[in-house]
Amino acid sequence: MGQLGFPQDVIDVFKSLYTDASTILVTPLGRSTAIPQDSGAVQGDTPSPLLFNIAIEPLLQWLHQNQGPVKKGYEFESHKKYSKISHVPDHHRHLPATGYADDLHLIDSCVNNMQQQINKIELYSEWLGIFLSPPKM
Repeated sequence: MGQLGFPQDVIDVFKSLYTDASTILVTPLGRSTAIPQDSGAVQGDTPSPLLFNIAIEPLLQWLHQNQGPVKKGYEFESHKKYSKISHVPDHHRHLPATGYADDLHLIDSCVNNMQQQINKIELYSEWLGIFLSPPKM
């Protein structure tokens, strides 16, 4: 969060939410003892979507890095038509990935580019300690 520019007091608030966190199960037979939550956010917890988006933002930035002569992703038609007069930076003229909630979509017509992006996702997921789910159909 610090690398993304969040102030330290905001980071401290989120840390306090999950420091020594635990949950108790309520069943017809009674309450369980406190179960420590050692890692991750509770699914359905209010800050979970925000924390996921914060965690995935560096990956999206990495996927959007278009280095080299071949640009990855969808190229906007307006860029082709108005390339001489457009003031849009080159890195905003191609869209290699989109993210919404907990979904990530890669966009490219070149198999090699797509594989490079998949490799980045696998490396990032491994580093972050998250696991990928198969696509929903």
